[in-house]
Parts: sequence; structure tokens; C-alpha cells
Amino acid sequence: MPVRAGFSRYRKEMLERELGTILELLPQLGLEKVILTGDMATDDYQPDSRIELIVVQKTDLSFGRRADFFSYHLSTAVAVDTQVYTPEE
Repeated sequence: MPVRAGFSRYRKEMLERELGTILELLPQLGLEKVILTGDMATDDYQPDSRIELIVVQKTDLSFGRRADFFSYHLSTAVAVDTQVYTPEE
């Protein structure tokens, strides 16, 4: 299925707006480090591009439950994938 001309540019602008909103919230969530990965990091936007983050945070939650915290707190109009690791990991 062909993609409309300009859609990748539109998707990039949308993702960048949402990332800006996320960056404003992150200091309040007690993070040690955040790394942007995926299409945004490589500047290779596709119609299904999403915000992909690796987060370093002190937490006692199991690995499988850590991303739930961010799903709850980061209410965005685009998909956000988070992989959360502790400083020791």
C-alpha cells in the first residue's frame, strides 16, 4: 500500500512534539538516564514509527512490570516503547 507523500515528515513532527512533552515529564519521575533509540535516533521515519526509549531508573519492580509505570504516566497520542533497567543492570 503506497504511503502518501509527506506522511513521513508529518509523522516525524508528531513524534517530536510528543517527545518534547515526555521530556518535560521525565525529571518528575526520578530517572537517572534516558536513551532515545529506534527510528527517531536514526532519523529514519516510517508511518509506524514510535518513540523508543531505554530508561535507567532505581526500581524494585520485576523487569516485566517496569514499563507499566511509564505506560500509566506517559499519556501520549503515539506509541511509546520503554525498556527499563536499573543502574546495576
